[in-house]
Parts: sequence; C-alpha cells; structure tokens
Amino acid sequence: MSFKTQKILLCALCEKIISVEEEGFPEDLHALLSKYCIPQLYWLCKSCEKQNAFKSSFRKESNLEDEIKLLKAKVESLEIEMTEIKKLVALKARDYNSSFLSSSGFSGESSLDMGFPNADGNSCISFRNYRNVDCHRSTSEGCQGDSSCSSSASSYFQTVGSSSSLVSEDDQRLDFSVIPVNQAVDNHSPLTATRSCIEIPDSCNISLGSDETSPKKKKEAHALIHQISNTKIKIDDKESTKSSNIVDAFLKCITRFLKKKDVIFNNLYSRDYRTGSSYNDLRISAASEYDVDIVFKAPSEIKLEVEFFRETMAYAKIKWQKVGDILDSKIDILRFFEKNSLDRYLQPLKISAWFQGLIDSFMLSSPEISGIKQLKNGQSGPARTIEIVTDEDYILHIDLVPVFVFSYESLKTTKIKEILEKYSVAESVG
Repeated sequence: MSFKTQKILLCALCEKIISVEEEGFPEDLHALLSKYCIPQLYWLCKSCEKQNAFKSSFRKESNLEDEIKLLKAKVESLEIEMTEIKKLVALKARDYNSSFLSSSGFSGESSLDMGFPNADGNSCISFRNYRNVDCHRSTSEGCQGDSSCSSSASSYFQTVGSSSSLVSEDDQRLDFSVIPVNQAVDNHSPLTATRSCIEIPDSCNISLGSDETSPKKKKEAHALIHQISNTKIKIDDKESTKSSNIVDAFLKCITRFLKKKDVIFNNLYSRDYRTGSSYNDLRISAASEYDVDIVFKAPSEIKLEVEFFRETMAYAKIKWQKVGDILDSKIDILRFFEKNSLDRYLQPLKISAWFQGLIDSFMLSSPEISGIKQLKNGQSGPARTIEIVTDEDYILHIDLVPVFVFSYESLKTTKIKEILEKYSVAESVG
C-alpha cells in the first residue's frame, strides 16, 4: 500500500491504483498512516482477494494463531529438555559429592549448589555448610606415612577446577582457594578417623592452619594483592597521563569555541566537573573512558529548586522562578528558560537537544587539536559521547553531560533529607 498526497491505494499483486472512496478504505486510517509516513503495507484490492491470489505458504505464515501454537510447542519442548539437563547435572553432582566424601573422609552434613559446565566442559560444584569440618595444612612428613591419598580425590579436584574450601565452624562462611596439584594438604575431620592428601606446589604458599591471621600472613597477603593490582589491574601511569592531557586539550578547545559560538552557553557555563572511574582511581585495564559534567549555573535573579518524584527519589524535576529583575545582558537567559520549560519545569529533552546542537556545531568546524587525529560524536542516553583518535591511534571516549549543581544544604530541604541523614555523604558547594 503506497500513500501519497492523494487518497489512493496500490494493490500489491495487480498494482492497480484505486481511490480510497472506491475501495471503501477508512479515510481516517489512511490519514493516520500518511501522517506517520508509513511508506507501504501489504494490501490487496477486492478483485485479487476474490481470486484467492495468496500463496498457501504466505497464508500459513500470516496465520498468527498457528504461529503462537507453534511457538508454545517449542517452548514446552525446551522446558522439557531443560528439566532433563537439570536432572542430569544434579545426578552428576551427587556422584562427585559421593566420590569426594568417600575418598577424603568427610562424613559431616553437607549441601551443594548445582553447577553448570565451565569452559572446559567440566562441572563446577561448590560445597556449602560442612558441619564441624576443619582443614589443616600438613607437613611433608605427615603425609609420607599415609596411604590414604587416593587418585580419585586428586582426579576430583582436577575435574572441578582444583578448588578447596575452608569452612568456619559457624557453618555460614566459606572461603575458596585455588589448589594446583603437587603439594600435600592434610584435611582432618573430628567426625572421622581417615584423612586425604592432595598434592599442591610449594610456590602457592597456602596456609590453612590456625596462624593464618598472624601479622606475617596478613603482610604476605597484602603484598600479593598489591602485586596483582600493580601488574594486572592498575592502569599504567604514563598511559593515564597521556590520556588525561588529551582530554584536557579537547575540553579547553571545545569550551573556548562554545563560549564564542553561543551567548547562552557563555552566560550559563560555570566549569567542567570530571567524574567517573577514570578520575576516582577506579578505572582498570585501560585509560580510555572519561565522564565530564558541563556545569551550568543560573544567574542570581533566577532561582532553581529540586522536586523529587514521589514514586522514586532517584529522579527529580528542576523548577525555576524569577526572584529579581533581569538585566538586559541576561535577558537571553530568561528567554532560554521560558522556551525550554513547561509550567516553569525545565524540559530535559529540550535542554539536551540544545546542548547536542552545540556539540554538533563544534564538530562541523573541524577543529585542530594537538595530539588528536580524528573526532567523532554520538549519543549515549543524556550524554554526548565524543570518540577521539589520537596521533598514536589510541581511542578515547568522553561523555559530556549538561548539569545544574545543587548544594548539600539546598537538598536537605527536600524529600531526600531522610536519605542524606541516614547515609552521610561529603558536603559540596553548589
């Protein structure tokens, strides 16, 4: 069905053009489809319908009821298959549990979480709530005279990813530690007379004894954590400095441009506030994403208030009112607030559209910034995302968000006061 300025219809089979009045097609429906610019729909004239020109395959595909029945049957089939898989996994878990308990000598009460195959295809089973089980690390002499170190126990630990558990006596806490195979560990239980020895390497230096909370052990643990953080997690300082310098150069350039370009931006702009993981030392792996708030501040003649929604105080509205005579130099700001508000409530979509237009004008100016080879922009929620390609072909992403800042004291007069009193936060100046 093609919709043009005239009220006509186009048959999908014979391509005959027929007027809406001649076919008896509802004019209001035609007007509605034309209004929303729907280019075409599958429509047949009455003569083609009488000739039953539909193909049987199309008729079957267009039968919504049949499709729903087919979909329902497939879902039921999948549910049956999932039930069988769960039964199989539970059965395998019990087999592993029985093998582990019989070979290690644990005889207390236990429960397990059903696991699913890992990347290697092995089932991962986690044990919980062992009753009165204490695990101690043995010396090599303690294991030499013990022949109870069965191959089945070693095989079990290898199969489930070489995991050992240390359970506290209150039956509620459980610590997991990786145990590669090659060093002796003695697991003693007051409920049994047997024990099991699993080989782990000396390099692991895993202590399950009573001195695990000693200052020496804590120092070793902290040193290991810092080593992992510095070598595997922490961003390289040189890389972070390079990225920060690029972001600084970009922000200086775009701020200078927008102040000259738009009088509203020039009068409202206060500062840029850099936040997010990259600026709070929470970013890991790569210094490639930055969050920057473009902070606006209304003139003293315009007062802004926050009104939180009753349904959820995670969202709020900003209401403005004129509290003094506006100078001629600031009359454009008053008009801006009037244009982008409804009943004196600022409209976020309108503010965002205005801000996005400013960013687009900056991008179209083809700015030249030291260290930057290419700039791209896109939309990500309320933020305008800028993609920067550096001269070294390193890619950075900057999210720019227009914001109004409210002081801690001003928020204490709103409905969020109880939350601020319950969860203390660092006070800030608006």
